[in-house]
Amino acid sequence: MVKWSADLRAGGRWAVTVREADGRELPANGEFLDIEVPRRIVQTRLYAWDHPTLGRRQTTVAWLLEPTAAGTRLTICHGGFAGLAEAAAEHAEGWGRVLGWLQAYLGAGSRVAA
Repeated sequence: MVKWSADLRAGGRWAVTVREADGRELPANGEFLDIEVPRRIVQTRLYAWDHPTLGRRQTTVAWLLEPTAAGTRLTICHGGFAGLAEAAAEHAEGWGRVLGWLQAYLGAGSRVAA
């Protein structure tokens, strides 16, 4: 991730640019649809490039945070893949990778289920 900006409020915009190992930059952006502090964030997501399995279809990501005895449970629901099974599988794999990075960052005591 080489760029990130967010206006973290309902109706606010966000943008990110990811740089791949070959130097290619892949921007994405969207809007925050709902923010219910501290439990939920819902946002749209749209690639500003032609994703190989999704194209430029807008999707929706919901981040759900639930207190537990050991900390916080994070559930990510990423929808908008109707009729695009390959894109859904690819994004599920990507979320698994991202959650693995989060687990590594937080330390071995954390649990991540993708």
